[in-house]
Amino acid sequence: MKKSNKVMKVGAILLAGGLAVGVCITAFGMIRTFIAIGKSGAGPPPEQVAETIGHSMVATSISMYVSFLGLCLVIGAYWAGRKRCDSTEKLPIEHSPSGSQSRDVANP
Repeated sequence: MKKSNKVMKVGAILLAGGLAVGVCITAFGMIRTFIAIGKSGAGPPPEQVAETIGHSMVATSISMYVSFLGLCLVIGAYWAGRKRCDSTEKLPIEHSPSGSQSRDVANP
């Protein structure tokens, strides 16, 4: 397997996994906030609400960085693979009088 394909797969996993984890952590953090609001009759202390929201936002930020890293890997692997394909591409087989059957694009 080509190195660019492996890097692209790792990048795709980081991209999708980072987004999924970020959404889940944000949802669980908001659920914890609403549970804290529901348990207290007059309203929870602002410190408790800020703490639960803060934890979910920090985790979401970290997952966004992981997803961005995955996106960069996918784009980089795509361009690296594309560049390699362009440089090794062969022209269709042609029968010429000199006897050669194919030519490199780089050396016509």
